[in-house]
Amino acid sequence: MNKRILIAAPVALFWSIAAPGAPTPHQLSDNAPQAAAEQEAHRTTIARAKQMEDGASVKIQGVLEQKLGEDIYRLRDDSGTLNAVIPGTVLGDASIAATDQVIVTGALDKKQEPFRLRVSYLEKP
Repeated sequence: MNKRILIAAPVALFWSIAAPGAPTPHQLSDNAPQAAAEQEAHRTTIARAKQMEDGASVKIQGVLEQKLGEDIYRLRDDSGTLNAVIPGTVLGDASIAATDQVIVTGALDKKQEPFRLRVSYLEKP
């Protein structure tokens, strides 16, 4: 009897069943990167972002007023402007006019001169 318990206990732990409806560790939802970025990002202005350290996660609401390069845009809010790197994969099919408000989430790259915001998520409010 004791041998059965000793064998059954480790097997049960190894093959434990997750709670119904709970995702297994290898299952990721489509918005997992977005959710992680949203939780880490600090809602701020461009002026405040200029004071933050390299790599800081920020969330800024503003207007993409001009395309400067293949994936570089000028972002403006009431406090100033900065260059934002928005890869095509982030922009997707979104059509954004120069007067449209957007909310961008990303990391500051202060190694560049002028510094940039590397956007990982973009939404229209």
